[in-house]
Amino acid sequence: MKNVSILGAGWVGKALAYHLEQHYHIKASVQSKSSFNSLDIKEKFLLNSNNNYFHQDFYSTDTLVIAIPPRGEYLELLTQVLTYINPQIQLILLSSTSIYQQTQGKIVERDSHTIIENHSLMLQAEQLLQRKHPNLTILRLGGLMGYNRIAGKYSEGTTIRQNAPINHIHRDDVVEIIKQIIEKNIRNEVFNAVAPTHPSKQELYNKNAKQFYFRPTTFERSEVEGRTISSQKLIEHLKYEFIYPNPCEFHTTSLAYS
Repeated sequence: MKNVSILGAGWVGKALAYHLEQHYHIKASVQSKSSFNSLDIKEKFLLNSNNNYFHQDFYSTDTLVIAIPPRGEYLELLTQVLTYINPQIQLILLSSTSIYQQTQGKIVERDSHTIIENHSLMLQAEQLLQRKHPNLTILRLGGLMGYNRIAGKYSEGTTIRQNAPINHIHRDDVVEIIKQIIEKNIRNEVFNAVAPTHPSKQELYNKNAKQFYFRPTTFERSEVEGRTISSQKLIEHLKYEFIYPNPCEFHTTSLAYS
């Protein structure tokens, strides 16, 4: 059975581990003792700065998914990881569409001029791994939603200046996309992963406020302005059909593991 290691069994990584464990030999890591105790995986590892994120068994794998958010000494951690892994394994980095500029119009992966030209930690991480690992696939995730993450809840009762297109993705789709990347052994690719329907913030926030009984968000301007991030490359390459193509339908039904 193929080995899949997940570095960072957080909100996405934990759901991924549970979803894949019937198909693969899963190894998952967390950084804290409390997370370790709550993780219901046969092979789980407590990896943090105390042990330099190292355990030989964890990195003896066919696929490594890096699902740790970019903070602190993130680049140093990735540099260490590169020394631990075999350069022939499939490596999947969970990146973010936040590396793109806040611009107008549609954004696709090949539009390098749309990438933020600054010291974005996530962008530096992508570039580091691209230089060092030939079998890397980068998955640029839109805003992670679903289950207890409800768009508009965190801005309830406030006023927002600009109404913009929504670039969100449901966690179930993230998990299934990663599964398909592993199954199809996809390497050396960059994909945007965003639901293909882009309602406005105002439309989505108002819908969720009514559905979940929280205070609505007020928008100073109703005109929709901003970027729309395309997942067309991913859809075509994987022949992928989104479970939740419309963020307005993220909270109708959901798979297990909240």
